[in-house]
Parts: sequence; C-alpha cells; structure tokens
Amino acid sequence: MLPLDWEVPVDALREEAGRLITSSEFWDGRSWSCQVVDILGDGLVQVRVVATAADTNNQWNIACQMREHLVGWLVEHYPESLPRNRTEFVTGADDADDAARFPESAFRGGAVARESEKAVLEHRDKDADEG
Repeated sequence: MLPLDWEVPVDALREEAGRLITSSEFWDGRSWSCQVVDILGDGLVQVRVVATAADTNNQWNIACQMREHLVGWLVEHYPESLPRNRTEFVTGADDADDAARFPESAFRGGAVARESEKAVLEHRDKDADEG
C-alpha cells in the first residue's frame, strides 16, 4: 500500500508499475494490479500495487522491489504525489461578520483593539495612583 497525495497521476503510476513488474525476475507472469483502494480522511489516497509470485520469498522480494522503485520514481517524476499536509486560509465576505462578532480581538490590531488596550493601561495607572 502506498499512501499518496490525491494529485498522483494514477495512469502514469499504473504504467510504471506494470513496466517494473513485467520485467521483474520475481514475477511469475500470472497477474498484477495497481488500484486506488481508498480515499483517506487526510487528503490522501491509498494505492495498492500487487503482483503474483511463485513462492513467499519471491512475493516478498517483488513487493519490496515495487515499493522502493515506485517511491523513487514518484520523487523524481511526480514529487507532488508524495504525502503532504495542506492548510487552507479562507478569506472573504465572512471576515466582516467575524469583525462584528469579535470587535476587540487582539488579532485585529485595529482601532477597537488599540482603544481597549488604552483603557486597560489607564485603569492600571489609576489603580496605581490610588494605591
């Protein structure tokens, strides 16, 4: 299984997997497949590449050979296919609504925030003078 970014070019990956498998000394010539078997919640797709082999030793070897080769191939040809985390910052019309709901937000740094900070400092100074 290969967890990959959803931008992976599946057809190109399938073609490369087939090229590798059909030329592998470990493949027994019966069958192979490359399929997207799941869409994961973190923006990844799960790709399964399998091939038949004559025995468990050859099965292990071809599985390792496929993973090692395909990871290197993706790094070289399609680095955007490798797993990554995405963050999306959304701005737009809703910003005005947020400003109205949270006028004294420290993140605004606008007039309301400055006035609020000024009031706190004046109150602190007044308390110090009375003490």
